[in-house]
Amino acid sequence: MIPDITFLLNRTVEVWRTSCVADGAGGYVETRAYSHDLKVRISSASLRERSLALTQAGDTQGAAELTHAVYAAGLADIQRGDELRGTQSGQTYRVIATRHPSVAEVYTRADCELIESEPSEEGS
Repeated sequence: MIPDITFLLNRTVEVWRTSCVADGAGGYVETRAYSHDLKVRISSASLRERSLALTQAGDTQGAAELTHAVYAAGLADIQRGDELRGTQSGQTYRVIATRHPSVAEVYTRADCELIESEPSEEGS
């Protein structure tokens, strides 16, 4: 029997995915588009996880910094490069990588980087 972790999922995020749209001049423009809502649990990454991510990722992964681990039930539709936008908190997380435990149907873990928005000037 596969364990049920849905009782642990205490937040809803919007999954935004990059898509390519023709620009009418023979090229493409990348845009982010809403994909779906997802129930998740968001945890801060431990110091050990952060250090390991920095040494393994480095420049080949865009020097992303692991700040949070996001858990979703089963084989959730989360991909590297997705943005997870909190519906209540307003926080946005960029997915660095995804992984599954040895029994993949239990949960999906997405290693993420918190994207902090910069304050905007009034009237600009």
